[in-house]
Amino acid sequence: MPRLGSTRPADGTPAFTEVVVRQANAPQLGWTEEQALDLLRQGYSVEHTARRTGFDARWLAAQLAPLGRTSGA
Repeated sequence: MPRLGSTRPADGTPAFTEVVVRQANAPQLGWTEEQALDLLRQGYSVEHTARRTGFDARWLAAQLAPLGRTSGA
């Protein structure tokens, strides 16, 4: 198996590009975690809450278990 060092470009360009950091949970301005969870408690779906608040739908779905719910509908 070839080592990483042997796969570098020979023309002097960097082997890797700039690192981009992305957050899965980047809420829209003005929304807090508690406000998003309140929407779930009121019965809004995970998909609606994710669109409205900007929180990741997977994170919101994981919050349903402590709230005593098992479905996003």
